[in-house]
Parts: sequence; structure tokens; C-alpha cells
Amino acid sequence: MKIFDHLRSSLATLWGAGSLEFLALSAIPTSDNGTISSSLCPKFFTQQLDHSNNASGVFQQQYQLQTDFFKPGGPILLFQGEEAVDMIRIETTILYSWAQELGGIAASLEHRYFGESLPFGNDSWTRDNIKYLTLDNVMDDAVEFVNWIKSNVTGAESSPVIVSSGSYGGFLTAIFRLNRPEAFFGGVASAAPTAMISQNEQNNTARFNWYNWVSNVYSDRSAEAAAKIQGGFQALESRLKSNKNLTGLQQELGLCTAPTNSFNEVTLLAQFLATTFMLGAEFNYAEAQPGRTLLTRPLDLIVNATLAQSDPIQVLNATQWLTYGPLGFTCLDYLNDTSKNGIRAAVPLIQYVPFSYIICTYVVIESSDIGNDTIFLPFDSNKAGFYAFCNETWGVQPPTGEELMAEYHFTPEDINNSERIIFSVGQYDPVTGIAPVIPPSGNRNASKTLYVSNMAHREDLFAPSDGDSPTVVQARNIELETIKEWIGLY
Repeated sequence: MKIFDHLRSSLATLWGAGSLEFLALSAIPTSDNGTISSSLCPKFFTQQLDHSNNASGVFQQQYQLQTDFFKPGGPILLFQGEEAVDMIRIETTILYSWAQELGGIAASLEHRYFGESLPFGNDSWTRDNIKYLTLDNVMDDAVEFVNWIKSNVTGAESSPVIVSSGSYGGFLTAIFRLNRPEAFFGGVASAAPTAMISQNEQNNTARFNWYNWVSNVYSDRSAEAAAKIQGGFQALESRLKSNKNLTGLQQELGLCTAPTNSFNEVTLLAQFLATTFMLGAEFNYAEAQPGRTLLTRPLDLIVNATLAQSDPIQVLNATQWLTYGPLGFTCLDYLNDTSKNGIRAAVPLIQYVPFSYIICTYVVIESSDIGNDTIFLPFDSNKAGFYAFCNETWGVQPPTGEELMAEYHFTPEDINNSERIIFSVGQYDPVTGIAPVIPPSGNRNASKTLYVSNMAHREDLFAPSDGDSPTVVQARNIELETIKEWIGLY
């Protein structure tokens, strides 16, 4: 459960891939005019295992390419893969629509060590083999891919590249632009947690921002419901500390095991239950998004279920099972996050093992700590346990935030002085509490923070649908018009 606390801020929505075809770079099919044949069918190309060592070997990396809308000189719109068990299909993103309007190329590149892009097959996640999962290699994978597109698509030789992705992928979008500006002309970084990379010290009060945001989302939606949720957690704490009828509590909440009043179990149970409320806010989409939530507008469902209950424990019970019932849970396993009834099963499309290595090496995120002023029970995560996990599992020591920000140029000053990055954040998304806040500028090339009301986690990156809120539609239009300015259409 502890390591999940550090993974929670980078959840990803995934979509299934179609039939796959293994192809080397030199074997990509071309049409009669010499350009790459366009197909939404995912393919593979040969990628360098270690870009700093050409003798290291190669692996097959999955990609998707759509050139049907391309006009010479049009932009290359790259969706950078996230921490996903499957590649995110380009047609499920807004980039597909933008490519049509801009006369551009739409492409998706799966992240190395995720999905089908496994350098060592089933042995990719061993200590020795996973060492090639570095931020520099991830950046250079994308550089090689877009350079290959430019050299193989007629008319794309000088095409500007706009990279986009969300959450952890939003972080990558910003890092690409800040560290490889010659390859990436601009970026749309949705829900990018760049402000939450830290040295894991107790005096870092920003570690509370995630749950502070969640708490405020509920209070803003319904003060009455927020008070009832807080009352539920207070009743739970009192019940556990009293050590009375805990078997009854197991039945009342549908727990897999009867809780004890030990500090560890109280903490784990409270964290499990708080996570459900967090997911309801973060994934408050207008339509169900399989892999994230099977519910439509889960925040409203949770608020309404809360208001319908008079018993504080039943407030917790009713809201939990709104989320976990549709997923097929038979009980709530708050002690084992990897079980079929554990917290990871709530977001089944994250590939947790390689992502935990990333969390230990270059995205040292804190998002689980809960301060004293929220509707949830206070919680300080086990920093020593996190360091021990990274050392025991991967044999690594997490770097400090200062080291990472200096090496990869994403200090607040770096971000404020950057150009052509849109950091989009949503009203319901707790990542907004840990995303960059950029002062406004009259320079249209200056990077900016785009705050979007009535938007959930990286919702602006989804393909358009009839259920989209007007504010999400507006956000996409702002992003598109900004890109048009960047590439000189106006």
C-alpha cells in the first residue's frame, strides 16, 4: 500500500490495441509517392536500447501513425505514451482531430518498458534489465521517432513537432520541450505534476496539496456532503480506537477482513477509503472511461449517495461500493493493494511495476499525505519505507527534487521562463494542486497555465464526444488556436 501512495498521482486511461505487426525501420511500407502508408494499425520499429551507447542493442517499440490529413510543412502531433498496459490509440485523443484541421501528422509512441514495448520481453523488469528505463532514454526515444518521421514522410522535413500527453505523460511533455527544444517545437502538458517533485522531507508542506484539493472539491460541490464525509471518517476513527464490534464494522463496510485498532490498520483503512473519494473527483468525467472509472460523473453520484445517508459509517459504505461494485469487487481488501479486491484494481490500466521504478528514479512524487484541515483523517506517509522499497526492490536511492530539477531544467524559474508549453489543469483534478502556476505574459510564445472549470484529469486530451462540457470544448479550442499561432498560421 505504501508504494501506491507515491504512484497515485499519475493514473492513465488506456485503450486496447488492434492487430500488431513487427516491422524494422527499413521495412516500413511506403505508398507510390514515397511517403509512409497511413494506417491506424499499430506497428513496431527498431529503437536503440541505450541512446548513450550504440553497442547496447535494440528493441521493438510500438507506434501508430496517421498521415492521411498531412499537407507538406504541416505539424507533427505526437502523443507520448504514459504508464500504460496498452498503447493509447491516437484516434482516442484530441490530436487526431487537430491533425485534420492543421493538415498535420498524428502519431502515438508507446513508452519503453510498458505495454508491448518490452526490451527484454517477460524479463524486462528485472533489476539488471530495467536499468535502461531512464528519463534520457525516454526523451531520446521520442527524438529518434520524430526524426524518423521527418526523414521518411515527404514534406515533413521541416515540420514543427507538438508533443502532448497527460499526468506523468504531461510531465514528460514539459521535460521534452525543456530539454530537447530542437526536436520539440511546443507542447500541451495536461495535468503535469512538475511542482510536486520533492526531496521527500517532512517540512515540505506542499505534500498536502493533493488532498487539500480533493477536500475542497467536495466542499465546493456540497458543504453538507463534505461535512457528512468528514463525520464518517471521524466515526470510523472513533469506532476503531474503541476496539468495539470490529467484526460488525467489517460487515458494515464490506471489508475482506475484520480490522484491528492497530495504528497501521487504522491508517491503511482510512487511506483506502480516502482514495475512493479522490478517484471520484479526479475521474469526474462526463462519460465513463474504462480503466479509470465505469461511472458517469462519479463526483455527483458520491455526493448524492452521501446526502441520502444518515448513519456516518453508511456514508463511507455507500460511496465505496459505488466505485468498487461495478468493478466486480466482492469485498474491500485494504491490507493488500495488489489483490483482486485491492486498491490497484480500481485503476487496472496502470502498469505498476515499471512505473514504481520511475517513481524511485526520476519522478519522485509525493501525493498521499493528508493535512489536519481536510475532510479526511490526517496522514503522513512513510518516507523511510519508500526509500527502503526503492533500495530493496530496485537497488536505487531516489534522487532529491533539487538534483532532478537542476539536471532536467524544470525549476519553477525554468518553467516560468519557458516558451510554447501549455500546462492545462482541471477543476476536479487534484493534480491541479501540484501543477505549475505561471504568471501571465503578453508574449504569445510564453508558456502558460490554462485553468479549466468543470474538467477532470487530463480530460482535454480525450477525443471529442457529445457529452463534453462546454468548458472542456473551449479549452481544446484555446489549445488549438495557440498551436496555430506557434506554427505561424496567423
